[in-house]
Amino acid sequence: MFVIKRLFELAPVLLIVSFCAFSLVRIVPGGPFDGERELSVEARKAIEEKYHLDKPLMSQYFHFLGNIFKGDLGLSMKYQNHNVTDIIKQGLPVSTILGLSSFIVSLTLGIIMGVIAAWRKNYISGKILILLALVFVCVPSMVLGPLLILVFAIYIPLFPTSFLSTPWHAVLPVTTLSVYYAGKISRLVSDGLIEALESDYIRTARSKGVSSLSLLFKHALPMGLLPVISYSGPLLADLLTGSFVVENLFQIPGLGTFLINSSLNRDHTMVVGLVLVYSVLIISFNILVDLLYSKVDPRIRSQES
Repeated sequence: MFVIKRLFELAPVLLIVSFCAFSLVRIVPGGPFDGERELSVEARKAIEEKYHLDKPLMSQYFHFLGNIFKGDLGLSMKYQNHNVTDIIKQGLPVSTILGLSSFIVSLTLGIIMGVIAAWRKNYISGKILILLALVFVCVPSMVLGPLLILVFAIYIPLFPTSFLSTPWHAVLPVTTLSVYYAGKISRLVSDGLIEALESDYIRTARSKGVSSLSLLFKHALPMGLLPVISYSGPLLADLLTGSFVVENLFQIPGLGTFLINSSLNRDHTMVVGLVLVYSVLIISFNILVDLLYSKVDPRIRSQES
């Protein structure tokens, strides 16, 4: 029932997003063909008729919606003889590999750092990890990426810096995209775990002679990871949107690179199509995370029942 309700909410959200994106790209000054060589009146009129730019805004939008229901996102205005769907099929697998790899690295590193920081909070090792997580959060990818390229590709040439053809190529971009989110996850895990370890039921279990490792991994950790589960949906969304900078920096032909180039070139159909794809992915991730959270947290299950 929960999933069906959220799916019904998906349609109006996508309708609003599509209209806003469609309208905004046309309101912005400049057109997709302004950078071309001087066109004759007849040639410009023919191009505008081809892309329906000679019609009123609402007429263009309804024509766009009609094509969407047919599974057609339209022709790209800058990538000649390519439609938007073909370009998305080309870039989506690349962005998915980068995003999922960064997601796994962020979760793994963040959880390990958070667990150790919470368990060793009164020791030097725990304080160092808490400080390291803070440093991770304070360093944006647009600063970390060039720094990694400078150190590990120029001064110490260990890793390639462009494309994503082999796992070796993925090391620097995945690291650049993962570090910030690993720091945030580490803070969430450490705070949640510290709170769980100081709760009454943990004290009761400790007084009954339950071992320290059992207290940590069997009793405290499941509750300490609840904030991470809740954050997983926004995390995947952030990794997708945050990959714009990383894909452009490392010349990775993913959706982020296409979106930036299309925005600069005023490629209206491409921008709107990519915004819709990102919207569907982000909403889908959040629905899956909400469903998972309702299954993990018994308090949510009792409320639903």
